Amino acid sequence: MSALDRLIARPLPRPFPRVTGVRPVLVGAFLVVACLGLLQVAQTSSATTTGYNLQRLQDERFATQAGVHQLEAEVAVLTSIDRIDREARGRLGMVPAGTALTLEVHKQPPEQQFVPLRFLSETKAPQVKTSSWWQRLLNLLPFF
Repeated sequence: MSALDRLIARPLPRPFPRVTGVRPVLVGAFLVVACLGLLQVAQTSSATTTGYNLQRLQDERFATQAGVHQLEAEVAVLTSIDRIDREARGRLGMVPAGTALTLEVHKQPPEQQFVPLRFLSETKAPQVKTSSWWQRLLNLLPFF
């Protein structure tokens, strides 16, 4: 009998049970719709947060630009010639120059430079031609 039992075709076991009825299909469809809704809410929330961050950064940029323009205006006021003249006369006690003096010097400048070498232009010193001992030896030969 055991040989006959092996010959009879038996149905293969199913890995997943067969879904029968409308209720599991509805539950699955509800889960898919709920996941899509959550995904849309998450994306909208992320876009809104990014928008707020962008607006905050633009506000900071405008505030910084306003500060820069204010500092530029202060520099323009502080560097005006009239203000500098008032400060020089009032606070520092300076007076405008009277007559200009011209001085003539009739002495030649020294030949030696008193300026550090790093400030002088580079001039090439004349190279002294030196010959080596073997060149001098070759020059003593009559055929060279």
